[in-house]
Amino acid sequence: MKKINSDKLLLTYSILAMALILLIGLLYSYYCMNHSKIGSDSYEEIMLSNELTADILPPPEYIVESYASALEYIYIDNQSRREELYSQILQFENSYNIQHEFWVDNLPDYDNLRQVVLVESYKPAQRFYQIFFYQVVPAVASNNQKAIEVARLNLQNVYNEHSQAIEKCVVTAEQWRNMIFNSSNELAERNDILMKFLILAFFILCIIFCIYTYYSEKKLLHMAYYDSLTMLPNRKRLIEKLEHRIRSKKHFSFVIFDLDGFKKINDTFGHIAGDTLLQEISNILMEQKHPNDLLGRLGGDEFALMIDHGSDHMNILEYIENLRKALPKSVNINQSILPVSASFGIASFPEDASTAKELITYADLAMYYAKKSGGNNVQRFHSELQNKDLR
Repeated sequence: MKKINSDKLLLTYSILAMALILLIGLLYSYYCMNHSKIGSDSYEEIMLSNELTADILPPPEYIVESYASALEYIYIDNQSRREELYSQILQFENSYNIQHEFWVDNLPDYDNLRQVVLVESYKPAQRFYQIFFYQVVPAVASNNQKAIEVARLNLQNVYNEHSQAIEKCVVTAEQWRNMIFNSSNELAERNDILMKFLILAFFILCIIFCIYTYYSEKKLLHMAYYDSLTMLPNRKRLIEKLEHRIRSKKHFSFVIFDLDGFKKINDTFGHIAGDTLLQEISNILMEQKHPNDLLGRLGGDEFALMIDHGSDHMNILEYIENLRKALPKSVNINQSILPVSASFGIASFPEDASTAKELITYADLAMYYAKKSGGNNVQRFHSELQNKDLR
C-alpha cells in the first residue's frame, strides 16, 4: 500500500513539475510577444515596411526643379519660355500630389514618421506651389517689381522651410529603418524562442505521456496480481510463483490457512467488520513472517504462505506454530470484539507433491484436517488424508 501511494505521489509531482515548466514557458512567450517594439504587426507587414523604406522620402527633386523653374520664370522675358516653365511646374505639382497619395495609402504609421513625411514636408511643398501660382504668376503678369520681389522672397522662404523638412525626414526615415531592422531581428529572435519552447513542450508532453503510461500499466499489473482488500498477492500470482519455484527444483513448503468461524463473524458483525478483520490479520502476518516468504490471499478468508527452506519439516512446523500463536485471540473492531483463530495446512515440494495444483490441493486437505481436529492448530499433509472425508 505504501509503495503504491509513493508511486502515485511521484507521478503527481512529476506531472506538476512538467506543468510548471510549460506554464513558465507560456508566460515567457507571452512576455516576449507583448514587449516587442513591433507589437501585433505581422511578418508580412514588416516585410512591406522594409520595401517601402526605399520610397518613404518625398522626392525633393520636384521642389528643387520647381524652384529653379520658378526663378527662371521670374527673370526671363520670353513669353513662350514662361508658358513652358509654367507647364513644367504644374506637372511637378501633379507628380508630387500623386506621390503624396501613394504615401497616404501605403506608409505605415510608426512613431511620428507619418506626421513628418505627410504633414511637415507636404505643407511647405503645398505652400510653395500656392505662392507660385497665386503670387508669382500674377506679379509677373502685372510686371509689378515690388510684388515680384515679395513673391520671390516668400518662395525662397518656403523652399528653405521645405529643405529643413526634408532633412528632418531623412533623420526620421533613418531612425525608422533602424527600428524596422531591429524589429525584424527581434521577430526572428522571438520566433526562435517560440520554436525552442514548442520543441521543449513537445518533449515534456512526451515525458508526461511516458510517465503516465508507465504508471497506468503498473497499476493494471498490480490490479491483476494483487488482492484489492489486503494488497497481498492474489491466487493468480501465487500459482505463478508456485510454478516458478517448482521449475527451480528447490525444496519449499506451501501453507494454506483460514480463519475459524469466519462465516459466523460476517453474519454476526457484518461484512465490513469481516473485511477489516482480514486486513488486520494480513498486517500481523506480514510483520511476523520471514522476509523471504511470500504471503498471499487465495480468496475469502483463505490465505497462503510459500516458505523457502530445505527439507527440515520440524522447523517448518515450529515456524507455522509461532505464526499461529502470533495471532491475537480477539480483535476490537468498531467497538465489537471479534474472536480470532486459524487452522493451518502444510504441503511440501517435492516430498508431498510435484505440481502446483497438487500442492494447493494437499495443503488444503491438511488445513481441513486441522479444522476437523478442533481448529486453531497446524497439520502437515500425509497420504492418508486423501482417503478421508474432511469436508
